[in-house]
Amino acid sequence: MGADIAGNNELSATVQSRSVGLKMYNIIVKNTRGKGVQALALSAYADKQGFYGCTFVGYQDTVLANVGYQVYGKCYIEGATDFIFGQTARALFSQCVIRISGDGWVTANGRDSSLNPSYYLIDKSSIAAASGYTGVGRSYLGRPWRNYARVVVQRTVLSNVISGAGWSQWSSSSPNTDHVSFQEYGNTGDGASGARVSFSSKLSGAVNPKSILDGDTSWVDLGYVYQ
Repeated sequence: MGADIAGNNELSATVQSRSVGLKMYNIIVKNTRGKGVQALALSAYADKQGFYGCTFVGYQDTVLANVGYQVYGKCYIEGATDFIFGQTARALFSQCVIRISGDGWVTANGRDSSLNPSYYLIDKSSIAAASGYTGVGRSYLGRPWRNYARVVVQRTVLSNVISGAGWSQWSSSSPNTDHVSFQEYGNTGDGASGARVSFSSKLSGAVNPKSILDGDTSWVDLGYVYQ
């Protein structure tokens, strides 16, 4: 179901997750609405949620990582347009398989001020084309939904599906790049090279994944993520 039928973006989600402390293992979640409308597979709308070995498939807005601390460990996430997005969550994507099914953007972080805690870290993952998609250099690691967007992609294999520019502005009329933090470290693969956009940067070292969670990992299944 798409937002056009559901009434809004969140209500289009195949799974709406609003329970604090939720853990989900090895579940396949799809939204088959397809191209042309926002259609979520997952709406993660609560604190300390962990998703382990799950599959999330959509096209536009697949995963809404919106509030609180969230961990996605060894998940498969597929989409094309802004398919990992949200407003205030601090979300770790560790050892995930991220697949792009059409020209677009992996992330669309909606951090709207310096006081907003939102932070996405993609770590030790792989980003490549989904089966059937043959675009080369026509997709981006992210674009800023809001002007303080903050995303790090590190120690990740990037295929040639990723443009040499790496990152994109939101649009020509609303770039949203004045205060963004788009950073990379230690990425490899054909998509890791190229003249990156001026509003992105390279880190001198890897971000500690625990820092995304402000040091509290008591609720995280570390054995699953790092076994």
